Amino acid sequence: MEVESSFKNRWPEYLYQDGGNPPLGEPYPVHGFYTWFKPIASTAAANQGYQGKVRLVSGSYAGLTMDLGTEGSDYSGPDGFSTVQTTNAGTGVTAGQSWWPAGRGDPAFDYWHPLVVNSTANAWGPSPGFNEVYVSDMLDFAISYSRRVASGDAGEVNLVLCATDPYLTIKKHFATTYRTMAQYLNDPMGQTTQGRAYSEPVYNFGGCALVRDYDIPNTTDLIGINMDTIQYKTVHPINTYSGTLPIMEPWNGMVPGGNGELLGGWTLGQMYVYTPRNTFLITPLGDA
Repeated sequence: MEVESSFKNRWPEYLYQDGGNPPLGEPYPVHGFYTWFKPIASTAAANQGYQGKVRLVSGSYAGLTMDLGTEGSDYSGPDGFSTVQTTNAGTGVTAGQSWWPAGRGDPAFDYWHPLVVNSTANAWGPSPGFNEVYVSDMLDFAISYSRRVASGDAGEVNLVLCATDPYLTIKKHFATTYRTMAQYLNDPMGQTTQGRAYSEPVYNFGGCALVRDYDIPNTTDLIGINMDTIQYKTVHPINTYSGTLPIMEPWNGMVPGGNGELLGGWTLGQMYVYTPRNTFLITPLGDA
């Protein structure tokens, strides 16, 4: 029971943990959300992304190389090239930038590449950052482009997990202009959807619930996920004789049958992510 209790206490860390760089050298680490967000260059490159606002995944994760033209596959924009061929001030694109996420990728690219939004790119305007000036623009951009571009799209992001700093920005920005879910929705028991964990309302923007999560490792980050592409499956039945559950060591591998990437195992079961594409990270990466 002590092992089980300890594991539950570390659950928030495991949910976000970068499985490629686990703490304490864990031999079979849990692969959380930062597993696919970590291979993002902190410095701008020529193919940094559409209008300089996004960054492509590069390097490796999940045992695959994500660079264009490799296992991460290829991508092309409206002009048929992966990078912008001609600078166009009207649309805000510069020759050499990647068209991503505007355009179309092949199935492998569309599956593996999440959206990473650079909140400090100059392309947003003067004094860029996730602040009251740009909060709506950045959320709109991230939610809209979080959709997969090929067929079989499961939809946009529908839950945004916010670290403390961006959540305070959201509360201040929307305090007088948006109603919260707690103000206009009731549950079957006649109670509002007041945030149960911290007794605060859950904000709604663009069809997404915006909620605070103290456990996000970087206090400036927001992580958007599509709940339709994430599933938790129990794998061990409860022992009805003793009332106990077996402990399962976390690990990483492909789901049998090719249905996605298995991120880790927990006391009761395993988390399945059907595609990292329906996720986004909004984070400060420096001037574009």
